[in-house]
Amino acid sequence: MTDKTKPLDPFDIEGQEAEKERIAEAARVKRLIEIEDFKWLMAHKQGRRIVWKLLEQYGVYRSSFRSDALEMAFLEGQRNDGLKLLADIHEHAPERYADLMKEQKDARSSSSSSSSSKPGSTGASGGSSSSSSKPGSTGASGGSGSSDTRNE
Repeated sequence: MTDKTKPLDPFDIEGQEAEKERIAEAARVKRLIEIEDFKWLMAHKQGRRIVWKLLEQYGVYRSSFRSDALEMAFLEGQRNDGLKLLADIHEHAPERYADLMKEQKDARSSSSSSSSSKPGSTGASGGSSSSSSKPGSTGASGGSGSSDTRNE
């Protein structure tokens, strides 16, 4: 059906099969491009920061249990998307997952050490900025801060 002026012939089985093969090949090429793009993204520190932010927003590393069934279903849907992203990481860039985790651990430890080393005049503002820079840790202990970021 590459020519839109030509009507579909229901008796042209070979033509229909050729069209199916063309569509399947186009989908395969598109997926290969997506995989290469993903590998490129994971190869850069900036890209890994974006991926980490998405994993946190999707709630991959926290429980989605809620007493409200609809809210829990919504959170599980988000988490499912995050798990697909995590599966792509493990399938197409497994060596970069360790880099991703190490960079986030280093970022958390440097932000917590900078806020704890200045308990004087910046203690109140440092505490609030460190909690907003670590949504994964606040999402696990307190649901209100993480639910605001999910609805954005």
